[in-house]
Amino acid sequence: MRSRLILSTLGVTALVLLSTAGTRTVQAANRDVDVDCFANEGDHDWFVATGDTITFTLTNCDQFQIADFDGAILDSGTIVAPIVVNAGEVATFTDTGTSTQHAASVTALSPEHVPAGVLNVTSSVTIPAVAPELDLSSDN
Repeated sequence: MRSRLILSTLGVTALVLLSTAGTRTVQAANRDVDVDCFANEGDHDWFVATGDTITFTLTNCDQFQIADFDGAILDSGTIVAPIVVNAGEVATFTDTGTSTQHAASVTALSPEHVPAGVLNVTSSVTIPAVAPELDLSSDN
């Protein structure tokens, strides 16, 4: 019986460790991001809650285009100030002198997938083990 209890405890401990290893903090939205088109520096994929935005401050970029995820162009033109991209939009920034482009996707997460604080990921783990049979009826 004790062997089975130990194995059961090990299984629960493994599940708890896997659960905490998959925990991640939800990052703040409505943030400012620096992008350099010439060096193609800056992140390309952003995941935010519906209604949140990313403001891009651009270096070496002179043209922009913003489209929805279906490809419909929402806005385009010459860059004169930081560009605000809403959740659910894709922006392309271009340095026309070098034809270098930087694409940034701002993906909207549905509210039911954005918990307050952390994302908890759980996994089911089966640990095969042979537990010896114990005879508890004998005195030995």
